[in-house]
Amino acid sequence: MNRGYARIAPGARLNAIIELTGRSDTVADIGCDHGRLGAALLQCEKVRHVIATDISAMSLEKGKRLAQKCGLGEKMSFFEGSGLEPLARERIKADTAVIAGMGGELIAEIMAAEPEIAKSIGAFILQPMRGIEKLRLFLRENGYAVTNERIVFEGGRYYQVIKCCFGGETPKLEGFPEGMQYIGEMSVINDDPLLRPMLEKRRGGHIKRIEKARANGAELSGLEKEVRLIDAVLKIAEDKK
Repeated sequence: MNRGYARIAPGARLNAIIELTGRSDTVADIGCDHGRLGAALLQCEKVRHVIATDISAMSLEKGKRLAQKCGLGEKMSFFEGSGLEPLARERIKADTAVIAGMGGELIAEIMAAEPEIAKSIGAFILQPMRGIEKLRLFLRENGYAVTNERIVFEGGRYYQVIKCCFGGETPKLEGFPEGMQYIGEMSVINDDPLLRPMLEKRRGGHIKRIEKARANGAELSGLEKEVRLIDAVLKIAEDKK
């Protein structure tokens, strides 16, 4: 690749998305914003073409300018529209679709809005900023199998990146608590090094809120239940070693 062109320096989240995407002919970056992910995927030379979509025409223009700066103008196509709608409208076939940097509930709504298009895509790479529980519930209830996951730490926060596809089954882990939606079996199966610190941080935050509520004569049964679920997952992870 021409050294005179700009290079994208991916952070932890982008690197995890790139890793889980792997080799792919055509990747759709849904809600591409300024196009950094698509450019980074192409610069890794594992992806042939990127379809970048966004509801914002201004974001798409910024993405086009970035593609030119990176020497990727012929390898990125830009379409304005909401969610997967541009793929349906333009009859675009994508091997992989990435939906990252938005809430888990919104990601689920995007996939649900175009169910046939979603089912036709070989793999989704999903990176919710929040609300991962609702996203996991949607995937489970709508026939999507989680095939891989990564936990990353960036900017003082933990994030989870999910790879899934329609059909098949999510690998099961014996004893994994049924009600746990925050974390998935794959992170335990993979012995993700950030699993324990992420869960311990979440558990500690829950304990502080529970103790504060009790001091005021209140109960937070939902948080108390999740603490028990976290403890169960941590025990399973420890027993695997």
